Amino acid sequence: DGQARHTYPGGAHTTARMERRVTAGARWRGEKNLVSSRAALPGCYLLAIFGATIVFGNGLDTFSTQHSAVEEQHELVPVSDKCSDATEAVDTSLGTGRSTARSAILMARSWNEAFGAVVPFVGTPHGMTQWTPESQPAVNKCHAPYYMHNKWLTGYRLSHWLSGSCTIDYGSVSVIPLWLESSGDLEMAAERLHLRISAYLEREHLANQRAKYPRSNRTEWSYDFVVRSARPYLHETTLNGTLEVAVAATARSAVMHSRTKQKAHRLALVIKGNVGSEASKTRMKLTQLKSEGRPFGEVGNMASLHISVPIARLYHKHGQLAHHQAHFSVNVSGGNRLLSESDTEPTYSSMPLTAGVVSQYGAAWVLLPLDESEMLVQAGSSFTSVAAAERNAAVETSIASSNAQQQTKSLQRGLVNQPPRLDASASVSSLSQQSRSEWDASLNVLQIKGEPPGGCETVRIVYSALWRCMLAPRLYSDAITGDYPVFESSSTTSTHGKSEHYMDFSAWDTYRALHPLHVLLAPRRAAAFVTSLLDMGVQGEGRLPTFPLFNSDTGAMIGDHTGVIVADSLAKGLFDRVPKARRQLVECVSASLILANAGVNASSSCVNDYRLHIRNDITSRQQPEPRPGLEAYDTYGFIPIEETLKIENRHSGEQVSRTIEYAFDDAVASGMAARVGEHQAASRLFERSSNWKQLYNSAQGLFSPRSRDGNFIEENISPTKRGYKWLCEGSPLHWLFAAAPHDTSSLIEVLGGAKMTEHRLDDYFGLSVVKDEAGIGHGEPLAVHINDTSSQHWHGNEPGHHVPFLYVSLGAAWKTQALVRHIVASDYAPGTPESGDGLSGNEDAGQMSAWLVWAAIGLYPVFPGASRPYYVIASPLLTEVELTLRVNRGALTPPIVSNRRDAKVKNNRSRAHRFTIDAKGNSKASVFIQEAFLDGVRLERSWLEHHELYKHARLTLVMGARPNVSWASAQAQQPPPLARPGTTAP
Repeated sequence: DGQARHTYPGGAHTTARMERRVTAGARWRGEKNLVSSRAALPGCYLLAIFGATIVFGNGLDTFSTQHSAVEEQHELVPVSDKCSDATEAVDTSLGTGRSTARSAILMARSWNEAFGAVVPFVGTPHGMTQWTPESQPAVNKCHAPYYMHNKWLTGYRLSHWLSGSCTIDYGSVSVIPLWLESSGDLEMAAERLHLRISAYLEREHLANQRAKYPRSNRTEWSYDFVVRSARPYLHETTLNGTLEVAVAATARSAVMHSRTKQKAHRLALVIKGNVGSEASKTRMKLTQLKSEGRPFGEVGNMASLHISVPIARLYHKHGQLAHHQAHFSVNVSGGNRLLSESDTEPTYSSMPLTAGVVSQYGAAWVLLPLDESEMLVQAGSSFTSVAAAERNAAVETSIASSNAQQQTKSLQRGLVNQPPRLDASASVSSLSQQSRSEWDASLNVLQIKGEPPGGCETVRIVYSALWRCMLAPRLYSDAITGDYPVFESSSTTSTHGKSEHYMDFSAWDTYRALHPLHVLLAPRRAAAFVTSLLDMGVQGEGRLPTFPLFNSDTGAMIGDHTGVIVADSLAKGLFDRVPKARRQLVECVSASLILANAGVNASSSCVNDYRLHIRNDITSRQQPEPRPGLEAYDTYGFIPIEETLKIENRHSGEQVSRTIEYAFDDAVASGMAARVGEHQAASRLFERSSNWKQLYNSAQGLFSPRSRDGNFIEENISPTKRGYKWLCEGSPLHWLFAAAPHDTSSLIEVLGGAKMTEHRLDDYFGLSVVKDEAGIGHGEPLAVHINDTSSQHWHGNEPGHHVPFLYVSLGAAWKTQALVRHIVASDYAPGTPESGDGLSGNEDAGQMSAWLVWAAIGLYPVFPGASRPYYVIASPLLTEVELTLRVNRGALTPPIVSNRRDAKVKNNRSRAHRFTIDAKGNSKASVFIQEAFLDGVRLERSWLEHHELYKHARLTLVMGARPNVSWASAQAQQPPPLARPGTTAP
């Protein structure tokens, strides 16, 4: 009878659904694929992605048009044991190569835009310094230290690369293993090695000056390699079939173990700092050198290096040096059987090591004695001092020793300054286990319960994306003390161990999805992100930085979005459980800084009160303007084309895009002002939040520049052309739909109403609808086709990330559901194992991956920073997923790693709230929501408020292969419109 019964937590209900066949006269029996063989569609080919059958023919992607009757009860199939471990499911190679997504191929205008620029980092979530294998030996803007297509390695690197960005690997240190033919004359071997290394560094220095990056040719010292293990907590390789290397790291410390398999070889190591500028060089000190005037000599059984690497700035003050440096304490020792799996004690070197310094190139080298086959590197890092780097290593590596607690207590009392002496087995094994426990705790806040479409391949892709979301921002404060460099200053201040300070916010990208994801899944760390931004604002010129990187305000990109990160966190109650006085201070300072960026004065003086907590004075460092052209924007309601905004080494012009971005920022600032009682400012900013409308040229149907007299410039604008100076990184068509995520109802009105907007969106995405022309469902939508050949959507650029969800505000949520699943399949396809594919262009510090994680759970934050935060419901990639939701109670992530961490994590999970999203019947064909239930109560709207995820336990979505055009189609069921401060949207 076509009846299907489903049992949910809230009880049973019955749904009537008649089975239909695409052609008349027959009935479906069970679920079948639209295309059963290649012969069915001449000229087409099939590609299985995430378990979905995608039919490509002239760029045509078709979701299955067949419908299968929903079974009487959906039995949950658990995830396979092969991929049930979240940390082990992570594939660190995804995004390390070139994207094969069609949008990336068509839209990328430069070499680097087509690459994910991810590197296979080893460390902990948001670690200060991470290991990465290195295939590009020099640092260069927009180029990562490692690319999958390079079939060689030049060593390993202690890296500060902002994952997937167009920045620079600042303050990094490269470690290059060498092996020489054994020689009985140590003096002669050391002298030859010093001359050889000096000559090599000189040649590489000259070659790097002339090279076009990234270098496509191998360097003189490069190695063939085989990866034995690549995990977030451990990376193991064999170089040239001769040298085995293993690296592991915690947040601020790292170890590297090298072992040669050839007894005739003598092991050596080169360590060099990477500045990326001719303005300065690395300071390299070999503390025990006893050389009688020579730059090399014997150093005992451990070589101790103190390294300070200057940081070259990008964008604002490009080429100048930052006010602080990256500091490292590195100890190198040698021996035999350092990684023995037996109970035999490892044997260390009884003979002195030989080491030298090549000061003009900021490098050092260490040579093992004869007959010693293994070398151990132990490193600590800090952004305040070498002494702090030593202490950080002592704290984090002492966990591996039996007297760890005593070591930590001594450090807290200031009685110990040197790292404890550890054997290699303890270092590599214990640090990797310690790192793994942190990844386990962080990744398991999202637990995949049911077998998703695509099985283990989908699990791999989702957890790899979640891992990439946890690489930035970067920890910047020291262990125990909480010391960190004052923003844009050479001074040092401290959190006094009460919290952690973070840096490297690619805010233009990450405010959209990455930071909302942190707020949901890691609220304590997200709260530390907020206080870190507030500290920067108060320590600087009394306003928030726009793109803080390497403790400097780079002024990169456009807009003013660190304020959105702060406002979104506050609106979602991130500080609601902290003491009232602190919450009120955080809110007041946040509003004051956000309003200062918007050019609006706040009446409160709380910034001075907050300043007392972090430093007693303020020094102007001539930070870049947060909103260039703000005065004209405020005067005219837009930025006129005459305001050329020529800004050295930064984005210039882009008047239309800036106007659109500033209007969004004003909407967020308006809500923030209202939150703290600044009603006059709130009203003014709310009016400005509609300024984007001033640049809509109805004659052309696009946003276009205007002059001061109000006239649109006479120009034949091509909707699809990239390169207009008044736009930022996109075409007029991209920015048409990217405008006003805070006010989609007004955007729909400006574009000609719901029907016209939907038609234009269909053209933009290359989306068409196949209707049932036979059978009972005559005239109803049967399937959605997405033609990539005609699509203009560029998923690889962030302003368009919310655009697929606009259909929800048009009452056509089913089109959003089809699009989200299509984008996941087409733009995140992992490709072949050797490709490093898996992203649609640059990762951009986690934003691209965050979009995928939201798509996997079936939600998306269209309007981050909204006073009434909500998530749009889409089509989940996962069948059943459980989110562990905690609250921030003021106790941030402990700065000291404990060997009782696992027990703490378990206790925290037991107190946390769990929210489950259950997509019943989800499959490669069933991508459309038929019905929805929240704790068993029917849900007809297409969105959930943030607080509802904490109030309820389960969102149940009944999935089907055919669109349900009536679900969430009424205007009252669509996301709430923008409301004037002090009023409530219906």
